[in-house]
Amino acid sequence: MFTIMKSKNIKKWLFLIINDILLALCIYFFTLGVRLNTGGIDGLSVMTTQIFQLFNLQMDNDTKEFIIIFLMIFYNLLSLVIGYKFFGHDFLIKTIILFLILHISLCFFILIFGAAENNLLLRILFRDNFLIKMFFSSLLSGFFIGLTLSNIIKMGYTTGGMDIFQKILKDFYKINFIIILFLTDGIVIFFSSFFESIITKFQSNSFNFISFLSDLIIRLFCSFLSIFIIGYVIEKNLLFFNKYKKIKKY
Repeated sequence: MFTIMKSKNIKKWLFLIINDILLALCIYFFTLGVRLNTGGIDGLSVMTTQIFQLFNLQMDNDTKEFIIIFLMIFYNLLSLVIGYKFFGHDFLIKTIILFLILHISLCFFILIFGAAENNLLLRILFRDNFLIKMFFSSLLSGFFIGLTLSNIIKMGYTTGGMDIFQKILKDFYKINFIIILFLTDGIVIFFSSFFESIITKFQSNSFNFISFLSDLIIRLFCSFLSIFIIGYVIEKNLLFFNKYKKIKKY
């Protein structure tokens, strides 16, 4: 009996760790690399770094991405305190483990592959076509972030951050997950997209209002498309999992 339980526990943690690393890979490629903001603590950290840039704080891509990770850790620690108050000691311990794996994985990817914004694979795939890059990134990030997050959530865990606030709204107030995503992430996405469009246009030394506006609209559309897909995938995956559990009982 003990051996069976131990085997199940190993499988569970292997499943969680794989999904956590895949989530870190999505953040590396899409949030840091493409600068597609899908909200969450990583999106809030990107937005904070953009504010630093708007105040003329000069930084290269490597420094910028390590600052983003530092801010992610800071914001996540704040969310863990709130999570502890709502869900208790066991929840905190489970979340800290995945929180550490996520951030260690992100640092590892940057150290091994370099700054995500300079990643050669992204340049080869999208050939610097902004519209194609943003659109396909929104589809891919929406599906894979939604899948990895829902796989973690259905095991009763979270990676910390905005997930904790979303879990509070879902568990205590029974709000639909897609609505929660738009409530928690919408403001972050709007301001981050606005700031990124300004920064991009000023860095190109050719600020044009029409170009800025089209850049902003594309960013907003693709970001909201991505979080809609994330919410949809999470809802469907959790629904399927709950139905499967009920069938298994019988």
